[in-house]
Amino acid sequence: MTGRRREQDLLRAALDRVQTGAGAAIALEGEAGIGKTRLLHQVLSEASDRGWCTLSGRAEELERHRPLHALAGMVAGVPAGHRPDPARGTEHALVDTFVDGVSSLAARGPVVLAVDDLNWCDGASLRALAAVARRTAADPVLLLTASRPLPRSRPLERLGEVLLAVGGIPVHLDALPAEDVDGLTAHLTGAPPGPVLRACVRKAGGNPFYVVETVRALVEDRALEVRAGRSECRDQLLPSSVRRLVLHRLTALPTDVQEVLRLAAVLGGSFSVADLAAFTGRDAVALAGPLRTAAEAGFLTDGDRAPGLPGALSFRHDLIREALYTDLPAAVRAGLHQRAGAALAAAAAPAARVAQQLALGAYAGEASADRAVDWLRRAAADPAAPASTTAALLERALALTARTGPTRDAVAAELLPSLLATGRAGQAARLAADLLPRLVGPDQETAVRGMLAAARQAQGDVAGALHELDQLAGLPAAGPAATQVLAFSAALRLYTGDAAGADRDAGRAAEAAEASQDAQTWCAVWATRALAAAARGDVPGGLALAGQAAARAARDPWLQFANDPRTSLGVVLANADRLADAEAAFHSALRHSDATDGPAPSFHWGLVGVHYLAGRLDDVQVEAQTGLVLAAEGGDTWGAAVGSALRARCRLYADDLPGAAAELDAARGVRSGPPTYADDWLVWVRALLADAAGRPQDAAARAAEAWWTLPGLHYLYGWRLMAGDIVRLTRVADRSTAESVVADASRGADLAGPDVPGARAVALRCQGILTGDPDVLLQALAASRRAGRPLDVAATAEDTARALVALGRPAEAVPVLQEALGLYERCGAPRAAARALAGLRELGVRRRARTPTRTADTGWSALTPTETRVAALLAEGLTNRQIGERLYISRRTVETHLVHVFGKLGVPTRSAAAAVAAQQQAVPSPARR
Repeated sequence: MTGRRREQDLLRAALDRVQTGAGAAIALEGEAGIGKTRLLHQVLSEASDRGWCTLSGRAEELERHRPLHALAGMVAGVPAGHRPDPARGTEHALVDTFVDGVSSLAARGPVVLAVDDLNWCDGASLRALAAVARRTAADPVLLLTASRPLPRSRPLERLGEVLLAVGGIPVHLDALPAEDVDGLTAHLTGAPPGPVLRACVRKAGGNPFYVVETVRALVEDRALEVRAGRSECRDQLLPSSVRRLVLHRLTALPTDVQEVLRLAAVLGGSFSVADLAAFTGRDAVALAGPLRTAAEAGFLTDGDRAPGLPGALSFRHDLIREALYTDLPAAVRAGLHQRAGAALAAAAAPAARVAQQLALGAYAGEASADRAVDWLRRAAADPAAPASTTAALLERALALTARTGPTRDAVAAELLPSLLATGRAGQAARLAADLLPRLVGPDQETAVRGMLAAARQAQGDVAGALHELDQLAGLPAAGPAATQVLAFSAALRLYTGDAAGADRDAGRAAEAAEASQDAQTWCAVWATRALAAAARGDVPGGLALAGQAAARAARDPWLQFANDPRTSLGVVLANADRLADAEAAFHSALRHSDATDGPAPSFHWGLVGVHYLAGRLDDVQVEAQTGLVLAAEGGDTWGAAVGSALRARCRLYADDLPGAAAELDAARGVRSGPPTYADDWLVWVRALLADAAGRPQDAAARAAEAWWTLPGLHYLYGWRLMAGDIVRLTRVADRSTAESVVADASRGADLAGPDVPGARAVALRCQGILTGDPDVLLQALAASRRAGRPLDVAATAEDTARALVALGRPAEAVPVLQEALGLYERCGAPRAAARALAGLRELGVRRRARTPTRTADTGWSALTPTETRVAALLAEGLTNRQIGERLYISRRTVETHLVHVFGKLGVPTRSAAAAVAAQQQAVPSPARR
């Protein structure tokens, strides 16, 4: 590798770093022929010599519509259970499967992932590489990429940003210096170049490929000779253009070989012999001779550079194919693409390959475009095609249609769902808004306006989404689209507090789903109806409906949902004080999601709530962080208020007021329009923050605002979180609000029934706080203990102790306050524990605070119980997925725990953390000594 010592040293240092158990990433960039591929192969060879696992892939310009095509060459090296199959599952699921496979390999030893020609990469492959970079940064994985400066897509730029964020090194390959060009020439010719040859090869601009091709052309022309110990060429100088150099070399081949190569270039950088035979009208036997000659001449190599074509051949270098392809006049190229498309169609080739050729040969407004659009739509209609492929095909079809007309509108309508599915809500909204004025009939308007509403909601414009849904009221639409829109409308109206509107739309959707036997919509509607029942306070009814939806979903494991019915079941179970069952429901949803659509933030929001109610504040922080990261990755901020609010609440418990304020500030401005589910929680925590900061008037105002933000959703367990605090903060400054809370809490307890002790506990607590009656609060404390929510018990105990002291019964207050202190300490709430301890000291009790489990911010003692278990399993050599299965948590949650473990232990790698954990396990505890 002449002139690449610096780059080789960087790559060798990266290999040495990975050898120690750390991760590394290097992004090579440079023009075609500059030496990127040679460097990649060198690294792969050295890693293989070290006994490492090596996976390599290459992107192909004409295969950009095929998801994960750039990684197809790596799949064979991934463990069988982790091989993504583009024919099944969504893009998110495929990416997750691939990342899991890489993690599984890394658990066995160092891994090198090398991807060439990244500039031609499809979006799914780029997102997979970004996920690998983020989620294996502490694993012994070297991610090595190579790309040209152009074209540069936004997904490619995002990958570059991720690589920089994880410490990746960008390496730009410059042209070789003149002395290195001379050295390369001497190596190729066997002697230092003379002045004429030196002038000739330096026209290559320091590009090694150009230098090699120039020398090859001179050798083939017999224009080189050695004079006085130097290689020299005759006076005539070849053109410096590599295209002309390649074409000059081509003239040395027989005419039929030249013709075959030019036609093969039309099919792409890689092509199957069967496709070439169909295109040229010559059978494989007739092509064997010309293809063998082309391979012997160095133009072709065996194998598909982006696997997916059986029996494929590839051009040795992209520049060879480009030279042959661009030498054809544009009109000739278009005609050949049309002929290739027709031949492939006649040979029953896959619709996507036919469409690709016809599209390349078509011009908008001409007859050729109509046929291309027809095949593009046919390929996009394949139900097994991922949304990213469908979107790419239909976008190309849209570009080929006339600016106006029924065909364009039909293609645009078909494009909308895949735009939404691939996260391009803004583009979908613009396209749908443009379509609406020209639609004919209520069914078309329902489908398109429903997708416009979904796009508005995904953009955070809740008011805009509701406006579009309101436009559909009264339309006599029928069919699957109308039912799906009604189901979406019911869910959106419910989460904005419009219980009546949710019931109306859910009822209509339920009838239609029953009639059509649409299982997916049926489950979604029943899940919404379950939450609507819970929002009315009907816990038994909600449990029955949610159970039906979850059971129906479980019978068909491949059903996919925007909101899994098991999440609705989890919410209602939590409302019923069945926290263990609720947690199991959310984990069931996560496992199903992993198998179909990849992890979604909504499942983590459910677990955040359960952890909080169970008093597991450390797990609240981790689960919320996991959900917020997923939301940022996918642009899905729906429900993020749950994570932000409860993370901020945990910060308050930890006496971190600035951290709580920062969490709340970060949650601002995510949506516009009316508030939605859990937005009232954010206001509630702001009230608590104001109270902690000594601003009682502000606290009372915020508390009242929280209660009146979403009154239609009080019984979706927000009231169980907020009601007691709101009465406490408003009973003096805003007694009418406090009285309203007490009345609603009492009604909620009556509706929930005797089997939900937590609801009765809230009602009694609110009443006791308002009246200052300690006996009522003692009843609330007893009910709260039966509900099994430790933070509720502790808060009720504090309220009870205050009331007892106020009525001159301090002796009764002491054991109650001691109970609160013990619970706060167990849950890891030092601010609340300090408050309870101060109360005890005022009563003359001089008990010291218990020694916290964690006495430091760093080191082994700083780990939470879950982090300790994760580290111990890491020491056993388990992968993230295996650790998650062992601990009954999601793989993504394991990743978040490991980030915390690495930070607290001050180690950069999995192996280093595992070593610390093994060392700790080998040390006997004081109890065992």
